[in-house]
Amino acid sequence: LQLCAQCLNENLKPSVFLSLLKNNLATGNKFGRNIAEYNLTVQQMEHDLLRGARPEAGIDGLYKRFHDKTTQAKNDKYITPPAPQTLDLLSHLDPVFKPALDLFTKGTHTFATLMVAHIKLAEQLSTLYQDDTLTPIWSGDHGEAAAEFFSSLQQYTTTLPDISGQEYLSIFVQLMQGVTVRPKYGTHPRLMILGQLEARLLQADRVILSGLNEGIWPPDSGHDPWMSRPMRQQFGLPLPERAITLSAHDFVQGFCAKEVFLTRAKRQDGTPTVPARWLERMETCLKALDIDTTPITSGIHPIYAAQIDAADQVTAAQRPAPTPPVSARPKKLSVTSIEKWMKDPYAIYAGKILRLRALDKVEQNMDAKQKGIILHEAFESFTKKYPRHLPPIPTMADDFITMTKEIIADHIHDEKDWQFWQGRLIKIADWYCAHETKWRSETATFNASEMEGEITLDNGLENPFTLSARVDRIDTIHTGHYAVIDYKSGGTYSATSMKNGKQPQLPLEAVILNNNGFNLPDGAKTGYIGYWKITGAYREPAKITAIQKEKDLAQTITHTQDGLMNLIKAFENPDTPYWALPRLDNIPAFNDFEHLERVKEWATLGDDADMTEAA
Repeated sequence: LQLCAQCLNENLKPSVFLSLLKNNLATGNKFGRNIAEYNLTVQQMEHDLLRGARPEAGIDGLYKRFHDKTTQAKNDKYITPPAPQTLDLLSHLDPVFKPALDLFTKGTHTFATLMVAHIKLAEQLSTLYQDDTLTPIWSGDHGEAAAEFFSSLQQYTTTLPDISGQEYLSIFVQLMQGVTVRPKYGTHPRLMILGQLEARLLQADRVILSGLNEGIWPPDSGHDPWMSRPMRQQFGLPLPERAITLSAHDFVQGFCAKEVFLTRAKRQDGTPTVPARWLERMETCLKALDIDTTPITSGIHPIYAAQIDAADQVTAAQRPAPTPPVSARPKKLSVTSIEKWMKDPYAIYAGKILRLRALDKVEQNMDAKQKGIILHEAFESFTKKYPRHLPPIPTMADDFITMTKEIIADHIHDEKDWQFWQGRLIKIADWYCAHETKWRSETATFNASEMEGEITLDNGLENPFTLSARVDRIDTIHTGHYAVIDYKSGGTYSATSMKNGKQPQLPLEAVILNNNGFNLPDGAKTGYIGYWKITGAYREPAKITAIQKEKDLAQTITHTQDGLMNLIKAFENPDTPYWALPRLDNIPAFNDFEHLERVKEWATLGDDADMTEAA
């Protein structure tokens, strides 16, 4: 019931919306499906619409994301279109949510009106059978307590003024916190869990006094900001210490039982707690009388507790090193996968052989990947609009900002993410337009963006291996050679890392170009490779890392191609394992499979002292 109200107030915020649809009281029979089919459909909608950046609010926002993803899938073979059952589920949820959403997100209404819409939504989502009058939310101990709560609340709704949906949620949650649900059945016949008031009326041979922490037992007397002690006495109200006095009385009554266990939690939510004052006083008295407390606090029960997590033998976890058969090993990889293959072969094993893929997070914050996607789309759109002739820089910058804002609006619907771009977009536009004008006038002519290509390597290999690439941009240099350019939104890049193979992406793309792998004239050669890192930062909005000297570039391409051949040959050996992080001085910046690699287990237990830091 709280999820229903919260979901309406947050206008179908994905995390709350998913929690509601996946709640065990939400069933799918009302949609003409059994519960298993309903759960699978919800999972499919989660995968299609609710993961990644937050969509626009409401059901209409989900419809828009569905149609946007469908359109994107038609234009990009790498994007999977949403499933038809996702649209089917949306069409069923639309009439269920929209009436209540209109009330909770627009204006103020009477408490009764909001409560009726709230209850109606909860009943529609949890109706077990269409012809059944009793829904799951009103059945059982919790359901009966909820029904009784709403019945009593309805008597007082006329006394409340018109309120907003957020105010309704606050009042509803606050009032429900005072409702206690006590199970009628299912408890052990010899066990009773009682509050202090009920325990005063009964006696038992064995008593467990639990929660003996300061603030719980005795309860915190609190601080009254409105009435002083004399004022409370004049009004006939009890002093704050009265609750502590009653708690002390209950403690003494329970402590006088035949057999007593005193228990408390040493930590609550990870925070150390303070023992109840009576425990501290008892310990002080025992010490004053020279009574040893060991027989009281020890015994068989701590031994039982210690044995729960005891292990006969602890074996250090080993670094994963699977060795799949050669027939299962990939015969085609992209240039970006080659770097991953070098730094973390296990990631290739998990992604290409086991075909595992990390899901986007629900309500994922804008990360480096999304920033990169936005910038890539902006540069691609700009170069397609101006492939040859550029307008004056002021006009060009305004056009670039307008174009980029439209792209950002398609990806981002969170105000705090917009704030990130507001301060950086002008810097990016100014630098890019000035650099593009100078680059085209002095160095090269734009050729193509997002160009795909591949080559097949078979010289000296048992099985042919295909290397593919999708280049951000290829330009024609005035000398007749070609420039291979990769846009970056972050990271650290250096010419040294390109030369020694630690950052092989651009050199590998140059290998493909030099071997006629792209749709370019025969005999095309690379004359420039460069990372254009564009961040829009205040001090340094962009930085270019490039290799363009003919000798250095030729050596880099040759060294990269030789290193690739050695890597392929090594993994043609069936005994070569797909190690997890083989070189701890060269690990990837992002690792989707760290939990499968169990890095924290073997890195902390291994012999290498540097492993912990690397993990």
